[in-house]
Amino acid sequence: MNTAICIVLAGLASGATAQRWYNGDPDNVNGLSAEFNTTVSDAFVFENFDLYAGIVSDAWGNFYISTHVQGCMYELRSGVSNGFGGTLHAGGEVDDGWEMWRNGFNNYGFLGYTIAVHFPEIRLPAGEYWLALSPIGDGTGRVFAQTTSGDNAEGTPFNDDNSFFYSVYFGSNYGRAGDQLGIYPCDFSYGVGWIYPPAPPSLALLAFAGLASRRRR
Repeated sequence: MNTAICIVLAGLASGATAQRWYNGDPDNVNGLSAEFNTTVSDAFVFENFDLYAGIVSDAWGNFYISTHVQGCMYELRSGVSNGFGGTLHAGGEVDDGWEMWRNGFNNYGFLGYTIAVHFPEIRLPAGEYWLALSPIGDGTGRVFAQTTSGDNAEGTPFNDDNSFFYSVYFGSNYGRAGDQLGIYPCDFSYGVGWIYPPAPPSLALLAFAGLASRRRR
């Protein structure tokens, strides 16, 4: 069989390819309010990542938590800068399709947890995006996004001090997260997973037919 045809068939068999970005493990140095319906009405911490196009399938973050979590708010934005929220591409409440487990990074009288949310399908082109995750509480307690120094990070960028904070409650309009905590660089332990879907069958068959036609010549 022609080598090029073998490559096409291998691609068909392999299906989608999974990729991920992870900003690093918690460093137990600090945390910034990232919560919804706790004793605080709203607070969002945005962290940036590079996406190489595909379907965003899930996201996760590490938090100090003292509330009973009911779900999670999320946003995916591009073009965020100091004082400017950029463009919202996807966001809302996830009250189903989320998970929570202890992460072992406990400090300041709080237990550390990882919260992961799963998306049905969010298609985005390649570019730089900002993720925010705000666990939804039961009207009590607090939630803080855990900071990271980039240990065990994957993908790009990490530990680049390009995070932002938005909160009506605290009167912050996409201010630099480092300015809120007084530490630089200031980055947070978030992650994003996405997949490159396989080529549509019609396109793959066209490619196969074209290769076979050239081989007959």
